[in-house]
Amino acid sequence: MSPCAWWRAHRARLLQLWGVGIACSLLVTGASALGYLEFLQARTLDLLLHVQGQRFPSEVVIVAIDDAAFESLGRRQPLSRAYLAQLLQGLRRSGAAVVGLDVALTSPTTLAADATLAQVIHDFTQDGVSLIVLAETMTPGSGPLADPGFLRAVVRGSPRVPVDDDGVIRRAAFLIPHVMGPPEPAFSLAIVARLAGMDQVALELALHTPDGKLSLPRWRPGGGCEVSSRQPIAVRAGEMWRIHFVGPAKSFLTIPSDAVMPLGDPGTTIAQHNPLRDRIVLVGGTFWESRDVFQTPRELLPGVEVHANLVHMLVTRSFIRPSGWAVSLGLQLAVVLLASVVLVLTRPLAGTCLCIAAALLVGIPGSYLVFQIRRSVRRCWRRRWPPA
Repeated sequence: MSPCAWWRAHRARLLQLWGVGIACSLLVTGASALGYLEFLQARTLDLLLHVQGQRFPSEVVIVAIDDAAFESLGRRQPLSRAYLAQLLQGLRRSGAAVVGLDVALTSPTTLAADATLAQVIHDFTQDGVSLIVLAETMTPGSGPLADPGFLRAVVRGSPRVPVDDDGVIRRAAFLIPHVMGPPEPAFSLAIVARLAGMDQVALELALHTPDGKLSLPRWRPGGGCEVSSRQPIAVRAGEMWRIHFVGPAKSFLTIPSDAVMPLGDPGTTIAQHNPLRDRIVLVGGTFWESRDVFQTPRELLPGVEVHANLVHMLVTRSFIRPSGWAVSLGLQLAVVLLASVVLVLTRPLAGTCLCIAAALLVGIPGSYLVFQIRRSVRRCWRRRWPPA
C-alpha cells in the first residue's frame, strides 16, 4: 500500500488520536507549570538520582563527630568546647582552606572553655576574618562567643533546610527568608562565600543587591579551587533548588574527629600532603543522639552531609535545572505522534502494551541519558567558552 493510500485509510483514526493526545499534552504541560504535578516530578527525579550511581567528590571532606567520639566525651551536650577547640586547631595546622562548623554554639558553657574556642576560631583567620564558618545566625546571650569583636570576625549562615510533606529533604534555598528580619544566607552559601574572601558584611550586601548575583569560587577537577570564577550565581530569597545528591552516606571522604583532634597538638607532625589540605572541611555530629539525621532520596543522611552536598553543588555548579515548558511540550507531542502510529498499526491491546513497555524501557533510560548529557554539554561549553 502506498503512503497516500495508507493515509487515506487511517487518516480519521490518526487525527482522532492526535487530537486527544495533543489536548492531553497541553493539559499536562499546564498542570506541570502550575505545580500540580510536583509530587510525581519529585518521585521521578528521585529515581534518576538513584540510577545515576555514586560519585566520590574530592573538594569536600567531612570530619564526623561520631558515636565513638560522643561516647569519649561522656555523652554530654553541648559538646566539649575544649574538644572542638583542639579539633579546629588540628584543621588549621592541616591546611584546610575553609571550615564549616555544623555545631550549635548558642548555649554557653564555662567562661574558660568558651574563651578558648573563641580564641581558636579568631586565630584561624585570613585578612582579619576567620576561615571557620558557623552554622547559626543566633548567638549566645553572653560570654566570649557573643562578644561583638568575635562576631565581626566570623561568617555565619543558617543551617535550616526545608523538609517536604512526606518527610524527605529534596530542596534547599541559598537565601533563607526570616520572619523577624532580612533573609539569611544558607550555611553552605556562607562557606563558599568565605572561600571567595567575603566577610559577613560583604556577603549580606551582595545578597541584597537587585540582581542578587555572587561571584563564587569554582572547583576544577585536578586543578583545585578557582577563586576568581567568572560565572556569578543569582541567589534570590526563598528560591528553591533541587539538591543534587552525589550518592548515599559517606560519598564524601569522612574522617572521624578522634583521628583529627590529636593534630591540634603543636608537637604532632603533619604530612604536607594530607587529605585536609586546601579542602573545604565540614565538621558536624553524626552520633545518633544528635538527632541530626534526615531522610533524603538516597537514604538517611546526617545534616552535615546534606550541607556537604549543597557546598558541592555551589563549587561545581552541578545544579539541577528544570527543562522549560516548551521542551517538555515538544517531547510530549513527539511521543503522541509516534504512539498514535503504533496504535493504528497494531491491535488496540497489543498497541497499548507496546506503548507502555516502550515508556518503561526507553523513557526512563532516555531521561537518565538526557540528564547526564545536559550536564556534560554544559561542562564542555563552559570549559571551551567561559563567560566574559
